[in-house]
Amino acid sequence: MKKEIAILPLFQLFIKNSENGKRLKNNGEKIKTGTIANYYYTYNNLKAFCDQKNIELRICDYAKLTKRERISEKNYWKKFYKNFTGFYIKKDVTIIM
Repeated sequence: MKKEIAILPLFQLFIKNSENGKRLKNNGEKIKTGTIANYYYTYNNLKAFCDQKNIELRICDYAKLTKRERISEKNYWKKFYKNFTGFYIKKDVTIIM
């Protein structure tokens, strides 16, 4: 059975750790404020998407999944990608890849 973990609270913790210096670059420097601002921008867009679609994003430990569960996860993230890009197109935002 797969264990699901909500993404948004984890992302908030990631941002908090980046801000207060618990998370550093590979060379030991603190994360720049511009990068943290990008994290907040991404978080706010994910939150708006989740609120609008009334869903909760989640992740699973891929290594602990069965073959059937891995296929299910792959389909989940394909569906997320399709819906999230559609959400951006409706917002008239340019996506850079």
